[in-house]
Amino acid sequence: MSGKKAGVCFSWERTGSCSYGSKCKFTHPPKSGSSGGSSGTGKTFGKGAGDRSRKGQIGIGGGGSNTGGSARGVCFEWQRTGRCPNGNSCMFQHTGTGTIAGRGGGGGGGGGGKGICHDWQRTGNCAKGNNCRFQHVGNDGLSTTSANHRAKIKSTSTDLSRFVVHLSLLPCQKLGDELSKSATLWRRCWRSHDSLDNKLHGKIVEILAKIPGSSSVNPPDIQDLQVVVKKFLEKEANASTEADKVLTCVKTVRDAVSRALDFEWVCTQDSVRKGLSDVILLAEGRLRKQQKEHRDVASSLMDILGDIDKPWRILVNETNPSEDTDGDTQDNRIVTYSDWEAPKMEWICNPDFFSPSRCPKMIGQNGLYESPEDYLNCVLRLWVAMTFSEGHAALAPHCRSRGQIMACGNALWPVSDSSQNISGLRCRTRGCKHPVEFCCRIKNHDSLCGNCAAKSVKEHMGGPGHKASTHIYDCKVKHVDSDGVAFFADFESRNPPQAQIHWRTTKRLSPPNLVGVVALKSQGNSLEATDLIKWGEIVYHGHSRDEERRRQNKQLAVNLSTIAADFDPDYFEEGSYVAVIDCMTFVPEWIPVLKALQSQCRARLPFDSGRYLNLMKSNPFENKNSVLNTLSPDEVASCDILTLIGDMVEMSTLEPIKEVRRDKSLRLQLVSKLQDLVTSTTLDKMQLVSFIDSLRNPVHLTQASSLYL
Repeated sequence: MSGKKAGVCFSWERTGSCSYGSKCKFTHPPKSGSSGGSSGTGKTFGKGAGDRSRKGQIGIGGGGSNTGGSARGVCFEWQRTGRCPNGNSCMFQHTGTGTIAGRGGGGGGGGGGKGICHDWQRTGNCAKGNNCRFQHVGNDGLSTTSANHRAKIKSTSTDLSRFVVHLSLLPCQKLGDELSKSATLWRRCWRSHDSLDNKLHGKIVEILAKIPGSSSVNPPDIQDLQVVVKKFLEKEANASTEADKVLTCVKTVRDAVSRALDFEWVCTQDSVRKGLSDVILLAEGRLRKQQKEHRDVASSLMDILGDIDKPWRILVNETNPSEDTDGDTQDNRIVTYSDWEAPKMEWICNPDFFSPSRCPKMIGQNGLYESPEDYLNCVLRLWVAMTFSEGHAALAPHCRSRGQIMACGNALWPVSDSSQNISGLRCRTRGCKHPVEFCCRIKNHDSLCGNCAAKSVKEHMGGPGHKASTHIYDCKVKHVDSDGVAFFADFESRNPPQAQIHWRTTKRLSPPNLVGVVALKSQGNSLEATDLIKWGEIVYHGHSRDEERRRQNKQLAVNLSTIAADFDPDYFEEGSYVAVIDCMTFVPEWIPVLKALQSQCRARLPFDSGRYLNLMKSNPFENKNSVLNTLSPDEVASCDILTLIGDMVEMSTLEPIKEVRRDKSLRLQLVSKLQDLVTSTTLDKMQLVSFIDSLRNPVHLTQASSLYL
């Protein structure tokens, strides 16, 4: 080809080669540093020289710095991730930030991503893993090192530190929920204070001060609180610290103690009072009282100290079961019905908690009980039995008597000679001659002895087979999100029913059923008496109409945080196997009432430990020293208001009024203000008398749940 060619060949200029060779109609100018190549007329094609030049520019395997002349621009893939799938064939330069490939990759982050992953920085975890395009850099500015790291918050100092930092970044409205879900970790932060950095001691105290008053978070141990505050002040509020910083630290301690006064403690009042008083005095000693702001804070600390000394100010609950350092109950402790919150398999299998013949009767004597504790325990035990009876029935021995169509299948309940005549009956198991201890509620149906019943329960807890319980399902953990919702896959009943399940209408695994989830070492393992049960509520994956398709695809979603507040999302590992026990109980109807009753039984009621429940035979309101005891109702109504108020102040059993009347001037002020109050109202005389009488004794007014029962 002759003649002048128009323009430069784009392919030649970009890659140093051209597939048309000498036939190309564009110019192939020679490259600098190359010994071959086409002339301006395009008569020759320097293929070998072009290839040699390009190999020198790219480097081997896509690594190294490619600074040759022929490649145009920097390879974006190399710059972003430090890798290039094209290797030697890449036409762009491998230079820039890609030379530090893998930076921040530990914990699952891309190497060259711009900026820091906010999820990783805030929680130490990122759902995208290695696919994240941002850097996974810790809060201390250091990159993590594990290639497939998944931040699991456990009891190590590093993980506890990350957990504390995570809590410190949460707003107040979310802090209470987070601490309720991670109560065990929160407790370990205080008990493992020696392993934490000194800077984190202050953060723990700040978090304590920020906890919302409406949350149900348990307080730290009083000794741990004293030690952490002492370390915090020694580090951050010493003699060499600036006055403003000292003031800030002392205010933090003051707010933390104020919040601690609202907790319900599990030790004696004296130990809490002494511990909090020591903390206040320690903080007060750090102030520099020559400055007015410091003197004001010191005055507020003294006010709190006076508040601590009031006998009603500190709430304690000395009846809670003790726990060891890991939050587990003591060994060899007797199993009771109140262990429903964190039970083992032996609890759900115990017929004493669920059998109708062994549950208490709500009768009392003429509707009255010996004590408030008897009444509350009776109500709670009945509610526990009704809530978990279906779960117990799934594991209990079943009646094998056959009717015209199918077997009876009812759960066998314990019997006693006093409840029905079973003398002379023998176990119906072939070859067994032991006396009957369990029988069906239908007369002349199946009956078993204690040994055969225990064997049947063991078989129901066994692996897949025709003797296993049909309401136990083996599942694989697919994912557990941060909200405590576990997603299970490939669930299968250990003893599937003969008829195909219609998932749209069946009660099996239906939201919001109550289920118990047990971790397994391997798929299909038998359940043991010592296995822990985590209660959960079946929830929808998305829309309710999609749930039938999810069940057909053997998918299940269970919220494990709605029932047990202290749930660790890392308890069930992804890919592990669990057994799901379907209790078929409607969670919104039963669990809230059960929680309320449990809380009420544990609380130290502020009305003389519940003496004023109006359930006892004795009259707790009677006060023999009152002048009104000698008057008739009509005479009481005719008394002037000042006489009624004065008698109430003198005879009241309310702790605040008892404190006020110790000081004569305060007592006169109280009488005067109450008189002004009642005279300014529009109530009639009897209503005023009732109002004044309501201040005589601490009366309990929250028995709505009991009335419902």
